Amino acid sequence: MTLRLPFWCYAFRKPLSCHLQQARTPSLLSSLMLSLLLSAPASFADSVTPAHNDDTDDTPVADDELVVYGHQEPAADTSYRLYDQQALAAGYQNLGEFLSRINGLQVQSLGGLGDPVLISMQGADAKQTRLLIDGVDVTTGQYGQYDLNAIPLASIERVDVLTSGSDADDNGLISDEAIGGTINIVTRRSPSNTSSRPTQLSAAAGSYGTATLNLQQPLRTQPHSTTDLLIDHQQSDNNYRYPVSSPEDTSQPAGQQQALNNAAYRRDRLTLKHQQPGLFASLYWQDESKQLPQYYRNSSSNRSRLDSKQLGVQLSGNWGQDFRQHWQLWHSLNRQAFYDPTAVFGYVDSNNRYRYQHSEAKLGSQVQWHAWDLGSSIKISQQSYRSRYLIDSDSGDCDSLSSRCDQYSWLRQVQLSGRAQWQNSDSTRQFSLSSSHHQQNSLLQTSATDSSDSDNTHQQQSWTSGLVSLKQYWLSDTGNGQLQLSWKQALRIPSLYERFGNRGLTRGNDDLQPEQSQTLSLNISWSGDWQQRPQQLSLNLFHRQLENAIVAVYDPSTGAGRYENTSDATMAGLEWQLHSQLNRPVTAAPATESLGMWQLQLAGSHYQSQSSSDIVGFDNKYLPGIYHLRLIAGLLWQSSMTTRHHSIDLHAELADDLYLDRYNSVPGDQRRLWNIHYGYQWPVPSRPSLLPTHAGLRINNLFNHSFNDFSGRPARGREWTLYLSYSL
Repeated sequence: MTLRLPFWCYAFRKPLSCHLQQARTPSLLSSLMLSLLLSAPASFADSVTPAHNDDTDDTPVADDELVVYGHQEPAADTSYRLYDQQALAAGYQNLGEFLSRINGLQVQSLGGLGDPVLISMQGADAKQTRLLIDGVDVTTGQYGQYDLNAIPLASIERVDVLTSGSDADDNGLISDEAIGGTINIVTRRSPSNTSSRPTQLSAAAGSYGTATLNLQQPLRTQPHSTTDLLIDHQQSDNNYRYPVSSPEDTSQPAGQQQALNNAAYRRDRLTLKHQQPGLFASLYWQDESKQLPQYYRNSSSNRSRLDSKQLGVQLSGNWGQDFRQHWQLWHSLNRQAFYDPTAVFGYVDSNNRYRYQHSEAKLGSQVQWHAWDLGSSIKISQQSYRSRYLIDSDSGDCDSLSSRCDQYSWLRQVQLSGRAQWQNSDSTRQFSLSSSHHQQNSLLQTSATDSSDSDNTHQQQSWTSGLVSLKQYWLSDTGNGQLQLSWKQALRIPSLYERFGNRGLTRGNDDLQPEQSQTLSLNISWSGDWQQRPQQLSLNLFHRQLENAIVAVYDPSTGAGRYENTSDATMAGLEWQLHSQLNRPVTAAPATESLGMWQLQLAGSHYQSQSSSDIVGFDNKYLPGIYHLRLIAGLLWQSSMTTRHHSIDLHAELADDLYLDRYNSVPGDQRRLWNIHYGYQWPVPSRPSLLPTHAGLRINNLFNHSFNDFSGRPARGREWTLYLSYSL
């Protein structure tokens, strides 16, 4: 039997990790095992907004308050932040592009639009970050991570970022239980208290043949219920220039940059939503297709691609006042198919199919008793995965390490959680305590031709996570502040891929233990006036102890790899940010008009990591995959008139001290980026009830800086996006 490398080894040029992967990928996501982080507001044009309901807030804002696009920015709380839909709609191509601007957060975006985008927080690995959609954990049990490209920006109402043991405001049912942190994506819901809701249309066009079109169409509006249809389309040629090491045209010198062939991406999504008092229902269908470019040769005849079709349904509701109840049901089905008709990534035509299902049910309750807010919840979830290699005649044999093997696996989890929060009579002091018990069962079954030779592996594990947090608020004539001290115990259970392997080049490891961490954090924030100009300052200090770190180890003597608990590690970090209004607005008649206001953002994240291991090559090394130094500067000018608003946002970033491997033998490039954004907003005077119209231009990597990304592959150069959002 011939030993073959997986196709993404050629598609993504990742020689370090390709030795550790299976012979044929069950998903494009499995090629990415990266490390990253998070912690501060984005630049001013991407403002943080306070918790809000679905109703329109028409509260006037004073001229001397820190304002971005008409939103008042709250005190800088680095442990719990909200980013609303208006901030997301400022010309970003996907959620990863927006989150990459946040200090303390590092986003791994490989290749062009449609390629996997991963994220981590506070120096943790991407698998140590938890991703939720409407409170449902969408991090796959198969590979332990989630692609941020999977949900369109137009479908997002807001993004909640939780660290240091903070709780979200969704009935107290969402808390941070991950080693790094938690991101909760709240999907869009229409206000039900308005009799006339406009049709919203947005479009964008950009470099490399990128185009986006979004439509939100009200279908039915009643006094207490709404029904909406959301349509999203995005496509890109992704034909950015790339240095090709072995060009198809031999007359071209090796390493010369060429426009990529066959890297196009397309996504179509339909969502139907219904909302009424106590009930919310959503049904979506999504179709994606991503061509896989041949980076090293750039063949024009390459037709390999990964197709994905998803179907999902969500039901949720709540009832009660003094004793509040919340329930939620979720189910999604994802079918993937990999095609390689010209055998670019293999020696034969490939027709590989993969199916992934996720079902979840959750019930929670919350009650207030004197100064206490008490909550509890139970969650039951199941994930299943199946791979089928239709053309490989030996896929059912599963008789050797290098064979492609039809497999079926499932993961079942039950979680019981309790939470208690106390605050004093004047709400200046708050104490929170929460704990969750997790029980997980997993099974791997290989479909050998001879049932007596089939391989069945079953495991059962249980663990406990916990959070303790103490907050102190203070008010003065010059401002207000907050101090939070928290301790968090969290675990990460190995993914099915890490625990069981998948034939190919990766062996299973039945003895693989969960990663454990304990994190102590101190957050300090202050918001007030200095010389009659609004200022915000925040500091976040944390120290994390990680045990049983899971590492991919390659054995050259056997030609195979496996995941092992090889090391412990420590991570200490300082994250800081300063927002300052530089001048008082220059006003003109009427007094509500501002002719110019300047705001400055300075931020930085500084990390110190060290691993300890019995393996000499891993001992006393920096943790790979994160920039240990990152500095951000932003300058915003904005002018507000009665009927229009202009803004110019300049954003600069410097990132350094990156290692690409556990041995620290491959240092990463320094990253220097300049981004600029111009935004224009205006209402329709004849129809003041409509949402404002937005238009603008965003340019990323303004000076076309060349550097290698987290995988050691050249990053994309300058990109531009022109966008428009309009209410009909």
